[in-house]
This record gives sequence, structure tokens and C-alpha cells, in this order.
Amino acid sequence: WKLGVVAGTNTLAARVTGIAALTFGAIGTAGAPTSVAVAAGNNQIELAGQPLSIAPAVVVRDQFSNPVSGVTVSFQIGLGGGVLLGPISVTNTAGIAQVQRWTLGPSGGGQRLDVLVATLPTVGITATAAAGLLQSCGIRSDGVALCWGRNSQGQLGDGTLTDRSTPTTVVGGQNFTGITIGGAHTCALTTAGAVYCWGGGLSGQLGDGTFSQRSPSPTAVTGGLTFISVSNGFQHSCGLTSDGSAYCWGRNNFGQLGDSGTVDRDGPTVVAGGRSYTAIAAGAYHTCALAVDGTVYCWGNGIYGQLGIGVNTAVNVPTAVAANGQPFTGVAAGGGHSCGAQASGAVYCWGNNFFGQLGDGTTASRQTPVLVSGGATFTSIAAGYYDTCGVTTAGATRCWGRNDFGQLGDGTTLNAPAPTLVAGGNTFAGFIFGAFHTCGRTAAGATFCWGDNTLGQIGDGTFVRRLTPVPVIP
Repeated sequence: WKLGVVAGTNTLAARVTGIAALTFGAIGTAGAPTSVAVAAGNNQIELAGQPLSIAPAVVVRDQFSNPVSGVTVSFQIGLGGGVLLGPISVTNTAGIAQVQRWTLGPSGGGQRLDVLVATLPTVGITATAAAGLLQSCGIRSDGVALCWGRNSQGQLGDGTLTDRSTPTTVVGGQNFTGITIGGAHTCALTTAGAVYCWGGGLSGQLGDGTFSQRSPSPTAVTGGLTFISVSNGFQHSCGLTSDGSAYCWGRNNFGQLGDSGTVDRDGPTVVAGGRSYTAIAAGAYHTCALAVDGTVYCWGNGIYGQLGIGVNTAVNVPTAVAANGQPFTGVAAGGGHSCGAQASGAVYCWGNNFFGQLGDGTTASRQTPVLVSGGATFTSIAAGYYDTCGVTTAGATRCWGRNDFGQLGDGTTLNAPAPTLVAGGNTFAGFIFGAFHTCGRTAAGATFCWGDNTLGQIGDGTFVRRLTPVPVIP
């Protein structure tokens, strides 16, 4: 009796006419390991020095693809540095072995985890460490743009590469109505509808027709388009024109430009689909936009479910978010999550929830929208890299998600999986999010910042971390 190739129970029945059958049973076990493959956590993008949201895992199988249990698997840093928690693991009954946590190294770029199983070829698990989002910017009532914090790529726009702990004037003499920051680049919208960008541009994110390393002063986005809004992702930018068309430029490795391809663009390229939009929000490596009918469409990286389409996959064309039947009135995109507001004041979020940034009271990531808990109704919503903030109908600001640097502004460093009140009693009309800090602008034009201040990104003239909002030095 040669057992079947699938591990598990095998049966053999002996039958004689007129007599009850006799059944024999045998357990077929998996054979020796012949392959190891990545099961989870490959190709993630995270800020340098931070833990990955999905712990890397591999599956070990025999020659018939049966999972093999009891196999010792070693995980080792192969490239980029970093720290591993639980580098030795033993496969479970599903053949899975998983490292407890992989914290990326401090330098940006590609990083690799090597997986070793005796007698089998080494398997690599890769990740990208992103370095940036350490600056802040704002616009004075007279339209002059000011920036402060990290300036290694000229992202402050003052013509230098010098970090600043207080606001420095963006050169060029333009008057702006809106401003947005990316990983190491900044873009702003002029009163005439032109967009200017400055900072790092290797992926074409400045939109000036080049892939230049940096521009420390504003350079005009090409194409002669008239924009009504602009939003920066980590290495890409998007804007809406006066007729509601969406254009994006910069890095496109996940299809975040929405042009049905994955080729980087050094100037505006129209988003596929021909729809008209009323709002657009660029996340780290994905983009979401609100169509005129209230439908939210997302595209780009979807590894955490941030596209809201029910699967964790990347798409390079706008795809409708699986909503609850009610139209959205606002949209926001963060590092690996997205949110939408509805006319009722309800806010729904989806995607990465490692730090509670979806606000549903859990830390479970979601592929489709879930309601933000707490019962508050919101008039506006904004998403940061790992956190989310909104202004309630009562004028209070509430934030939720990651808080180890005090970026929620509630006076603590405890993560909050549900909305928590920002201290100070200010009502903010807009937000700028860094990697680990937050800034809010009041309707009167005052700017407050809180959270990490390692490079002066709070703008109060110090390098002291702030757990509650402090005014930026004018």
C-alpha cells in the first residue's frame, strides 16, 4: 500500500460481499524539506529605523508541497542593518516560521533579510527603508511660504541645504495658497494656479521635466496646466486641474501615478479613467481621489489594504473603494492607510492599522472601510504617515494612531486606536504631517506643531520633543 502524496489520513477499505467492510487507516506524514518560500511580509516599505507592520514569514514544504513542521529556520540581516526579534523560529503544523519583528536599519534604501534552512538554498525577504518627512511648511496670510526642519535635499526651498529650527522664507517671490510636503520634496500652489516644487527630484517628483537630484529653490511644474489643488506622496505628487482632471508625476513603482503603467514621470501625466474629481490625496506610495459622484477611487501600493478594494495588491489605475453605499465628501491618504468622510460626519478608514491609525478601536488592518469609533462627527479629516486627525463638528481636534513621539498631541506617548483629544483647545483648518510630528493651522493663520523635533521640525527654535501643540515662531 503506497500512501498518497498529500500528508494526512489515508484509508483502505476491504470489502467482501455480504460482510461489512473493514477499513484500515494510515497517517501519511510530510517528507524531508525540499523548498522554502516567502509566505508573508515581502517588499514592504517603511521608514528607516522603524519596525515592519507585517512580520516576515516563510513556509517550508516537502517534494509534494506538503508543509513540513518542526524545521528550524534562521533569519539573518543580509543588507541594510537593523534589528531582529526572534531570529530563530521552528515551523508550525502549517510549515510556517516567522520572525517576531524586523526593525529596519537607519539608512534609506533597499534592505534584505536572509532565511536559512539546512540543506536548502537561502531565500531573501526584501524591504525598502524610506528616509524623509522631517520638514514642515506653512503659508503666511500674505501668501509667502515658510519652511523649517530637515533640508538635506533643499526641501525647505530657501536656496540652501541647511537645516532650520525656525521658519525660513521660501525664495522666488511667489504667492501661494496651498502647500504640501513629501519625503524630501515640497510643492505649493500659486494664486494663479501654477504649481512649484523644490527639494529632492531623482524620481521626477518635482515635475519640472528632469530627474535632477535636488533643487533647493522652487521650480515650475511643466505642462502649463492650471491647478486647483496639489498633494505630495513620499516621492510623487498629484494635482487637480480646474476642470477636475487628475494629474500625477514622480515615482511610479507601484502604479501610484494611476496612468496604467509603472514608469516614473518627470512631468504631469493624466490619471487614467477620464473621471472628474473634487479632491485628491497622495499617500506614501498610493493615491486616492474623490469623484464628483462621491465615489472614492484609489491606486498604487495596496500591500496593507490601503486601496480599500478588498485585496492587498497594487493597481495602476483608479479602482473604486468598497463603500457602504453612502457617498463620500472628503478623502485622505497616509503612509499605508486611507480615510474618507461622509456628509453625516462619519469617517471611515482602511489599510494599515499597526498603530491604531484606522481609529476603530483595534490594531487589525482592514481591506475595506471601517467606521472610526467614538461617535464623534467630523467636518474634516487628514491622514499622516502612521496617524490620523480630524476636526469635529464641535470644533475640537482629535487624533489617533501612533504616538511614541507625542504626535497625537494629547500630552502622552501612548498609541491611541480611537480618537483622542488634542490638547490646547485649538480648532485647526488644515494639517501638515511629518513622519513623527504634526502641525495644524488655525483659521486665524496661527500654526502649532507637536511631536518629534530632532531636526527642528516643530519650528519653535528648539530640538525638544513636544507632546502638546506649541506655536511656531513667526
